[in-house]
Amino acid sequence: MTMIRTTASRPRSGSASAFAAARQVARALVAAWTALVNRRQVRRLSELDDYLLADIGLSRADVEDAASLPIYEDPTARLALAARFDAGPTMHPRGRGRPGG
Repeated sequence: MTMIRTTASRPRSGSASAFAAARQVARALVAAWTALVNRRQVRRLSELDDYLLADIGLSRADVEDAASLPIYEDPTARLALAARFDAGPTMHPRGRGRPGG
């Protein structure tokens, strides 16, 4: 009986590590691009009036705080957290108004 061994289905360790490195670089580029786009949106938020910011659950200080983050951090996570905590105790966790109301 003849045994046939195929190596095409098993990646070599060198090519696997190169693929993993390329995937990490791609993820870093996507994260950087996303942070850049989101920073542009934070700049637009800073142009809104205070009453409009309050309408979406943010204050001027929240926007300034998010804009002051280091360039490699995405400011939208900070804004989402601020909007959730600024909503106060009368807001239902799912955003549907008062509990029981």
